[in-house]
Amino acid sequence: RLGVEDALRDRGAKSGDTVKIGGVEFTLHFET
Repeated sequence: RLGVEDALRDRGAKSGDTVKIGGVEFTLHFET
């Protein structure tokens, strides 16, 4: 685990959001 989800969550990203990292899209699934 690279801490990417934590960093995105700190920026206000929500579970279910789609983000693009390095040209690849990811759908976020945070574990509460």
